[in-house]
Amino acid sequence: MSSTQCKECRAENLFVVDEKEGNIVCTGCGLVQALRIIDDTSEWRNLTEEDGSKGSDPRRVGMPNNELLVGKGLCTVISGDPSRVGLSMWNQRAILTGIDRTLSTGFHEIDDICHTLNLSDTVAEDAKKTFKIVTTKKTSPCKSHMGLIASCVFLSCRKYGNPIPIKEIASLYSLNKKDIQRSYCMIKQIIPDIVSTQTEIAYVKKIANDLNLPQMLVNKCAVVAQRIKDSGIMEGKNPLSLASVVVYMMSILEGEDAFSFSEISKSSGVTTNTIRNCYKQIYPDRVKLLIGVINDWEIQKLPKL
Repeated sequence: MSSTQCKECRAENLFVVDEKEGNIVCTGCGLVQALRIIDDTSEWRNLTEEDGSKGSDPRRVGMPNNELLVGKGLCTVISGDPSRVGLSMWNQRAILTGIDRTLSTGFHEIDDICHTLNLSDTVAEDAKKTFKIVTTKKTSPCKSHMGLIASCVFLSCRKYGNPIPIKEIASLYSLNKKDIQRSYCMIKQIIPDIVSTQTEIAYVKKIANDLNLPQMLVNKCAVVAQRIKDSGIMEGKNPLSLASVVVYMMSILEGEDAFSFSEISKSSGVTTNTIRNCYKQIYPDRVKLLIGVINDWEIQKLPKL
């Protein structure tokens, strides 16, 4: 029998829904086909500003579950109505532990930084996971809360191939660069494998693209950067410094117009003295690093400082 056919009179498509009683009734014979059906619509009307309700929406729903918070963030919260500020504050204290408050505040600050820097939701979510792991595992309080937040965002950017210099994040929120570096070192101790092995290459591509270098030259820069890293010549040096000196060298060897230290510095944020010192450190091994990438006679173009 069809679901649209009445069991009693065999009539089809004569069912109506009695919303008041919650029944489905056949208009041909009056037989009640179903009792107490479930209403899937919202409990209240969704009122808008045009309806004179000042944009209120009394549907009894909340924010989506947050897997990063204890209990997935499921709890009853008293709203921040001005007439009940005291109740709201005591409610927050009662339902949120110290670690919950730290995580909730940190997540909001991570979202704020990622929004300002126009970063993807993937980067933001990864930064939140890192922040939660560090917050729950660290044995001593962090000297700079915002330094820790900035370090989590910095590492997530590196992980997903969108490296942003520490100096840029520090200047955005008027942070001390050393505070971010201390937090960075602490995160590496807690999560040793968090640092990406392709950081230098990602920085090389970013600087080269900022300077509008051709793709073929960008690829060669990436090969040289990997060789320098594998050789251990610049072990312990800032990956951004390594990337800067590689772009400087390759622009001299193959670029129509070689970039100066100051031009590379403006793009990467690394000081000219740092790039110059890294270049002097690499120069004695230039042939070994460039062989097969650049012709032997072209390597002689590199100046000795």
